[in-house]
Amino acid sequence: MKLILAGGKGWYYDTVFALVEALGMTEAVLFPGFIPSDELPDWYRAAELFVYPSLLEGFGLPVLEAMACGIPVVCSQADGLLEVVGSAAVTFAAEDEAALTSILRSLSANPAQRAHLRTLGLAQAAHFAWRKAAQQMLALYGCLH
Repeated sequence: MKLILAGGKGWYYDTVFALVEALGMTEAVLFPGFIPSDELPDWYRAAELFVYPSLLEGFGLPVLEAMACGIPVVCSQADGLLEVVGSAAVTFAAEDEAALTSILRSLSANPAQRAHLRTLGLAQAAHFAWRKAAQQMLALYGCLH
């Protein structure tokens, strides 16, 4: 498997890039940069796992998108993520590198577990829909009776 670190250049990008180079991992770690939203589903569907080790989240849209594309999700237990993934992802304490390493080793060697997470993720993602969210927002503001 290869590690793909997608997204625009953010905090510590130069440090991460230099570390990958210093460790001789340039063939194993890819940096595609910013990915336009219309291309994201293809990237998600090409993945074996979606790993999201976030320290802080408002709402976990990337994990929801990955689950909706049928990709097993591994994410931190940051606020905003647990509510989105429910029991459909493998979670870990955000700063527990040993736990993340153990989870990745286990899942990479266990296709049946990844398949189970795909099924759980698709079911969990089905609970979220823009129309439903809009209706709930309107009801909250008393616009629907």
